[in-house]
Amino acid sequence: MSESRPTKDALAVLWKTGVPLDSAWIEFAEFLDAFAVRALHTDPCNDVDVLGLDHPRYRQMSKGWLPMSSDGRTRKLEITTRNERINLLHEIYVGRLWAIGYRFLPDGTDELTRVPRHGFFVDETGVRDGWPDIHWSKGQLTVGSASYFDIRVVRPPLSKSEFPEREQSQESSAPKEGRRNTRDQIRKVVEELWDTDIAFRAMSHRRDQAREVRARLLGKNARHLDDMQGYRSTTIQRIIGEVANKRERSE
Repeated sequence: MSESRPTKDALAVLWKTGVPLDSAWIEFAEFLDAFAVRALHTDPCNDVDVLGLDHPRYRQMSKGWLPMSSDGRTRKLEITTRNERINLLHEIYVGRLWAIGYRFLPDGTDELTRVPRHGFFVDETGVRDGWPDIHWSKGQLTVGSASYFDIRVVRPPLSKSEFPEREQSQESSAPKEGRRNTRDQIRKVVEELWDTDIAFRAMSHRRDQAREVRARLLGKNARHLDDMQGYRSTTIQRIIGEVANKRERSE
């Protein structure tokens, strides 16, 4: 199967914006987020202090999704982790996501490269031998005699003309003040939605929240323009994460 080949500079930009392999199965899940994973790690006796009974996501999950016993949460965490990791590997294998990491070279050096997607094939029946040789916590993958490390996962550009080096060259000639103002606009809308819109906070995926922010800023026709220059979903998602972490620490 053919592989797209962005330039080294483009790969470096993509890698910097990527999600580490060990957390990518959460970031790119359809019905899971970091709060849900934290809930599954939490003993029910500590829900009040760790999760907050009034948190919109907690109220949503406690209506049947979140087990109310420690053993139940442990079992659900194991099943959920396995299923979401399989889903992530499949998304990389079919090319809807890219894995970018460093490859060990025979001379002892390494190079940044797109990891071949065939290395992420997994037998979805759950046969253990079907799993790729992955060390999740270290972001490492071995494919035959090739080894890759520090792997990050990204959504691919829609076309070669939209590889990041194009955006980078355009932005480098734009005033820094303009880029900062765009981020300030995004942050302002995110903070307003986070503080006043329970439905926004309850969305299970950052991508959906990013689309809502872009729609508020630019109109509903921009909602699904995930790679729109200056308002990319990856950029908005990072800002949402910053605001969410700040708000949760202050609660």
